Amino acid sequence: SLQVGCGYLFQEIKASLCDCDLLVGNLEDVLSWSCIDNELRHCGHPEMSMALKNIGFDILSLANNHSFDHGESAFWETVRHCKNAGIHVSGLRSHDKYFCEPVILEKKGHRIGVLAYNWIGLERENLDWFRNNVAVIEDGVVNYSLNRNPTNNELARQHPRRKNILVFNDIERLRPYVDILIVLPHWGYEWTIYPPYGLTLEARSFIDAGADIIIGSQPHVSQGIERY
Repeated sequence: SLQVGCGYLFQEIKASLCDCDLLVGNLEDVLSWSCIDNELRHCGHPEMSMALKNIGFDILSLANNHSFDHGESAFWETVRHCKNAGIHVSGLRSHDKYFCEPVILEKKGHRIGVLAYNWIGLERENLDWFRNNVAVIEDGVVNYSLNRNPTNNELARQHPRRKNILVFNDIERLRPYVDILIVLPHWGYEWTIYPPYGLTLEARSFIDAGADIIIGSQPHVSQGIERY
């Protein structure tokens, strides 16, 4: 039978998505009626929040380079729609003891903590409001700006533990309070089948700091899995 509404987008993959204990994702757009008309739309109907909840999403990250495409008002409207639908929003900036406001929930007796960060698209102008509300990392090992400098990346790879200080602080602070710690980073180069080596070093350093699972987004293609 044909499903109407936003849920039709998921009808062919519903069985695969729903058969899990915890479903997390990267919401790389906004859900708003007041989106700006631009070439890359990245904007969905607010009712999509309920479709995402009905398909089973527990947590969605907004720490990415397209959640700020339509401005601050549309961003916070998206947060509101997700939370009203019963979805936890990850990647929001905390102004308390954490840099990223952690999402903590229990599943089958396990206390799970989730942190999310964005490394991409930070060369754009007028993003002070975004940096103030989203966990944006600007001292990573890999340079994702348009002015990429291989020499600087090579130097940064020599000392990965000196980068991403805010991420390390959050992981080490949250670790004692959860059984499983998941990090959702928005990083990497688009359309490449392997991550840059600096990203691999970053991911391993986060595991060393106390993370259990890292689920990256941004490249738009699968890049495989490493068990470290």
